[in-house]
Amino acid sequence: MVLQQYNNGCNCIGFGEMGIGNTSSAALLMHCLTAMPLAQCVGRGTGLNDDQLQNKLSVLQQALNQHKGITEPLDVLAIFGGFEIAMMAGAYLKAAESRMLIMVDGFIAGTALLVASKLYPQVLDYCVFSHVSSEQGHQALLDQLTPEPC
Repeated sequence: MVLQQYNNGCNCIGFGEMGIGNTSSAALLMHCLTAMPLAQCVGRGTGLNDDQLQNKLSVLQQALNQHKGITEPLDVLAIFGGFEIAMMAGAYLKAAESRMLIMVDGFIAGTALLVASKLYPQVLDYCVFSHVSSEQGHQALLDQLTPEPC
């Protein structure tokens, strides 16, 4: 997809997503790749109440307990990432290789970029961040990536 757009003369590309459950995956990726406390990475997603948030945190901790010590970016992505996150991580790398300007949208897209940046840190040189979402981990993720979001 990225190469096709590039070959069509495009020099700017954007990535975003919309789904249910992917803030859980993103929080696990963020925790594993930054060593930030899991509770700092987990947010309310589509509007969880306090009890639901605690349950989410508990379930994610159980998943981590099943995969202790996983820190290599591709291993973390294979275990905790979803298809959309894996696709975006690869697309970011291809876009950077093609020297395209990359628009990054939100928490999920940001964690895909985090994976890509652990593989090729220079990918960040091509990125513009569109906003800071209300998801708890997003600002902390942006702080890790060191951009200045629009």
